[in-house]
Amino acid sequence: MIIPEEILEKVFDTLPEITIAGIDHQCFFNYGTLEELILLLNEKETKQESRYPLIWLLTEFKETGDIDNHNKTTIIDLKLVLATFSNEAYTSKESLEATFKPTLFPLLQNIVKALDQSGRTQRKKKDETVRYKFYKKELKEIAEKQFNIILQDTWDAIRFECTLELNDSQGEIRIIYKNNF
Repeated sequence: MIIPEEILEKVFDTLPEITIAGIDHQCFFNYGTLEELILLLNEKETKQESRYPLIWLLTEFKETGDIDNHNKTTIIDLKLVLATFSNEAYTSKESLEATFKPTLFPLLQNIVKALDQSGRTQRKKKDETVRYKFYKKELKEIAEKQFNIILQDTWDAIRFECTLELNDSQGEIRIIYKNNF
């Protein structure tokens, strides 16, 4: 059986470090609902653990394929949130220069490259991306209403969506990354 979360975790483990404010960071991949994301961010914030750059797989996706132990491929509607810490005082132009260009755009480019070259995934339809300045506002409302949690972090984020085919290949994942930014 193909388990998308496990395949994507293996693919994203190959991602190179991303620079945030002059410091290299390993990407933090996880998955779940928006509510689970809020709880995880709150926990990591409380423990003062690193959580950026964040790649969050929204797991409420439609899966197409045979649901038996013999299926070789499955297709999902992939929805990822790519986020990094930002500053509420930034203008849109400052966010572009401080977070999108040095962190989020290279991260998105590396994710697309990983999905294309992994041998385990293949993008099937056109990608869709949406940029969010201060993405936290959507999460903040859910956090406060449902969990009585006040998130301190402010994000800039990209939501990346595509139709993705996954296969059960067991070959080694080798991806060549090259930073074009």
